[in-house]
Amino acid sequence: LAHCSRLANHTLAVASRLPLLTSLKLPGCVRISNVGLAHLPALRSVLLTLHLDKCIKISDAGLAKVAQLTSLTSLRLARCPDITDEGVAALAHCTRLSALSLAHCSGVSEASLFALSGLTGLAS
Repeated sequence: LAHCSRLANHTLAVASRLPLLTSLKLPGCVRISNVGLAHLPALRSVLLTLHLDKCIKISDAGLAKVAQLTSLTSLRLARCPDITDEGVAALAHCTRLSALSLAHCSGVSEASLFALSGLTGLAS
C-alpha cells in the first residue's frame, strides 16, 4: 500500500482487525497520523514488520503506540520529521527489533542510540 495518498487513519482501524497480519507497509501514506497508530496495539503479538517512512503526520505520541507492538522485528520510520529522541526511547520496549530505520529524522540524536542500547538483537 506504499504511497497511496488516499489511505488514512481508518485504514489502520481495518488492518487492526486482521488477526494474521504480520507485515504492514505504508511508506508515503501522508494521511496516516498518530490517531491511526492508536489502532495498532491490537496486533501486538503478530505484527513483525511495520514501514511508515515518509508518514509525515507521525510524532512521538504515535511511537508510544508503536512501542506496544512487542512482536516487531523490523520498523522503518525514515523521513518522519516530528519524531524525536523521546519517541525513539519508547521503542526500547520492542525487544525483538532487529532492524530500525530512522534516516533523515532531524529530531533524532545520539541520545536515541543510548536509549536503544539494551536492544541487543538490533543489527541494522
